[in-house]
Amino acid sequence: MLGLDIVEGIKQNRDPFSIARAENNGRNIFLSRRKLLEQVQQKAKKNFSNSLTVGTVLTGTVTRLMPYGAFVELIPGVDGMVHISELSWSRIENPEEVFRSGDTVQIKVLGLERDDPHDRKKIALSVKQLLIRTSVVGGKI
Repeated sequence: MLGLDIVEGIKQNRDPFSIARAENNGRNIFLSRRKLLEQVQQKAKKNFSNSLTVGTVLTGTVTRLMPYGAFVELIPGVDGMVHISELSWSRIENPEEVFRSGDTVQIKVLGLERDDPHDRKKIALSVKQLLIRTSVVGGKI
């Protein structure tokens, strides 16, 4: 009867799951939420990617800093890159001069390019396009 108690407990659980594996003629059943969560995340990523357009302003989180720019997570599993030239109106040598990993930042989408082998989009982002240009060149702003 212990087996029926477990099945009843599973039925009362409102969280969806899938049967990952069954062994011994169904006596050992392995349940998984991971596959369902991965499917939900893939669907959310696809919907987000399809709705994303050039010029959109978003908020993201800096996840990695590289010598050539910063990677920003837009939603879980979807990153874009801010090239070092798009971090600031003034010249900077290293992205760490402007950001740290974990910083929340407002960004503007500059470009979208499909990366066919992986069916992903390369997302070009800018921070400086949202900043007011404060440098003075030749006596003019």
